[in-house]
Amino acid sequence: MRTMKFKIEKLMNKKLELLIKELEEIGKQYGDSLQKSATNKDVERLNNTLKENFKVELSSVYQNILLKINGFDENGVSLYGSETNLIQGYSDRYLDGLMEANEIWHENEDFANYLFYADSDLYLFVQSFKNQLYSCRPKDSFDDIMFETDSENEFFEKIFRLAVDDNFVME
Repeated sequence: MRTMKFKIEKLMNKKLELLIKELEEIGKQYGDSLQKSATNKDVERLNNTLKENFKVELSSVYQNILLKINGFDENGVSLYGSETNLIQGYSDRYLDGLMEANEIWHENEDFANYLFYADSDLYLFVQSFKNQLYSCRPKDSFDDIMFETDSENEFFEKIFRLAVDDNFVME
């Protein structure tokens, strides 16, 4: 059984790699480029800060994403970076860092039990501190759950798909 899960997770990683390439191709059409990757030191610093502030470990899939692309803002979807930075190619547009975004989200007491990884015009992408499950929730009705999973790969794949596919429907 463990072997089967490994193969599925590995396949999901390939899907994420393809989605990152697709995101890059979309950006090229508009003269945009991907965010520069975070360094190992950036990711380690973020993970340590997360442990100190929230007593949780940073998703390993998210860590790997940051080492390839340090967040993105595409098609109304923002995946937070290792820290707040200018969006590549702009002098006046910023991409929120994970900790900075969570400080803002946690001003609302209803959100205190979640780690926010991304948001879109319609959705919030979070991980529960209580059960460690990843979910997508409507911004206007946070208690509703659009989808929920224990798979980091599936969670991040949906975030990327929403960013690259105008016809993608959240399920």
